[in-house]
Amino acid sequence: MVTWSNILMWRASELDRAGMELKTNRANVLNASIQLNGASGAIASDGDTVRKMKSWFSHRVGELAKVEASLTYAIEATSTAQEGVECCKQDAEACEQTASVQELVIEGGAGNVSVSPGRLARIEAYLPNFPELYMAESMEAERQRSALEQRTHAVLDDARRVDTGYSASLSSVEAGDIEPSMSASGPINASMTPKEAAAAWSALSQDEKDRLIAEDPDLIMGLDGIDGASRDKAARLSLDNQIRMARERLDNSAAHDALLTAQEHERNGNPYQAGLAYQRFEELAAEEFGSIEKYNDAVRHRDSVTKFKDELNSRSDTSLLYYALDKDGIEIDRAIVATGDIDNAAYINTFVPGMNTDIDENFFGYVDANENLRNVAAANHGIDKSDIATITYLDYEPPTTLELAGDVADPTARAREGAGNLTNFLEGVSASRAYNATNPEPHMTLMGHSYGSTTAGMAATQVDNDVVDDLAMFGSPGAGASDIREYNLDSGTAHVSAVPSKDAIQGIGGNIALGADILNATKDDIKIETDTTGRHPKYNVDISGASDYADEFGINPSDMDGINELSDDASLTVTGGTENKPGLLKQAFDFVNPISRVNPISEHGAYLPNPNNPDQFTWDGEQQGKQNDLRGTVRSPIIDDLAGVVVDKDRK
Repeated sequence: MVTWSNILMWRASELDRAGMELKTNRANVLNASIQLNGASGAIASDGDTVRKMKSWFSHRVGELAKVEASLTYAIEATSTAQEGVECCKQDAEACEQTASVQELVIEGGAGNVSVSPGRLARIEAYLPNFPELYMAESMEAERQRSALEQRTHAVLDDARRVDTGYSASLSSVEAGDIEPSMSASGPINASMTPKEAAAAWSALSQDEKDRLIAEDPDLIMGLDGIDGASRDKAARLSLDNQIRMARERLDNSAAHDALLTAQEHERNGNPYQAGLAYQRFEELAAEEFGSIEKYNDAVRHRDSVTKFKDELNSRSDTSLLYYALDKDGIEIDRAIVATGDIDNAAYINTFVPGMNTDIDENFFGYVDANENLRNVAAANHGIDKSDIATITYLDYEPPTTLELAGDVADPTARAREGAGNLTNFLEGVSASRAYNATNPEPHMTLMGHSYGSTTAGMAATQVDNDVVDDLAMFGSPGAGASDIREYNLDSGTAHVSAVPSKDAIQGIGGNIALGADILNATKDDIKIETDTTGRHPKYNVDISGASDYADEFGINPSDMDGINELSDDASLTVTGGTENKPGLLKQAFDFVNPISRVNPISEHGAYLPNPNNPDQFTWDGEQQGKQNDLRGTVRSPIIDDLAGVVVDKDRK
């Protein structure tokens, strides 16, 4: 019977080694099968002896197929067990972490939970003079104890299912009960976890991988756990297919031809012929597309995917790991783009942007800013740039300012959705790298800006312990957690950067209720204040008018105990471009409002500036206002600190 202490001692690495041996054996069996098939096919003559020889070959190939099926079944069972062991271990450690924070004790056998003697003593001390507080604290302790015990018992149930399931699978293999039809429905399928996908993908030959990419590129690019090079190949193939189909639909359309004819008549000064052609266009658009609006949607689709590919191709050393169309299937609204080699780099930084991020408007600006961070990290710390890779992650839909300014029922819903996707992605990168024999374990940093920092913080509480090393949040409304111990960071820590003024988003937490008034508010106006005089802090009522969403956004990371405070100096220096002068961030949003107060979020974007956007900078003296093609490297104390986090400078 699996006990709580057993789970805490589980090591998934043992199953990993077993899985690697099974995959090596499967590869040998597949090679032998290929050679036998080749030898049989090479026999060109006929006759009884030849037929008997071919029958022998066929029989042996069949036997090898059964062995291959047993090995594949064992690989899948081992991968499933490894995933289960890691999940149970992760859940158990999370329970232990909660117990530490809440001063509870988990019993090592059945996982029963009790309140620690120290906490009980403090509660008892309230009884003589503060009976109401004694009652409230006692009830809170019991609520937390009961909730944690439910979690520990659920973890034990899961662990026992993992144990018995793996044992049954190995018994079936040992008994020779596995037939070829019993292996997976396919070598790769969409229901796989990141670790299962990584294990299954690594067991395939390159020919098998190429075939699957060609057959279903959308599946491969969207499956966390597959290596970056394969996802890039699949994603670009999928994108090319989208562009081809979008162009063909319009090029083969009579409505499109009629519109082009009308536009040509307009250019040539023939209004009458143009009017007739436009009328014909309207008729054909309704006939072929259903309406002019749907025709326009087809044009938008073609333009969106084409512009996206052009933007992607304009950047060197860049790969596309994933993209997705919006719910109407028209414009690209999600993407994951990497710069550098995520399959071999020693350092990987994943950056999550926040509110108002849009693929067409500013996503690739963040890709450039992330690449700038890569350049600074390499230059500052003497590291070859090929050893650093950056990922710009937008596989979620961040809200716009106006959306959060409205009456939002749950302003953190998109952060939670994004955190779930991000968790799977990060675990997939880590799992894929585990099968890289030359450089299996990179230092992985997770960074988030603005709303994206809440998304990243939430993901850091969910991701497996051995995946993310360091977390950095800047311009953060909330850390996605209430205690730094909730983050599952592998030997690293959490970091925060916050400019001292003009970033009122920093720490706003649940006070989203101010909505559109934020542009007319000072930082003091939106600061969440509480009055603890004469009250127990745990039961204090917030008197500042903050909304009920502070707990969902998490604590202001700047107020988090144990967090590493990075520089708050955003003064910039630009080098390597057309000009080489010190500069200042252009306060594009700085303006004096009707009641003479400076916009309090004008420096919210100062943390990761885009080095390829001349409009973002202003120069001294005669250079004031000049539009420079920078294409260089942008530095600031903030950027220098973030670059140090990327390459783990404190532990070198």
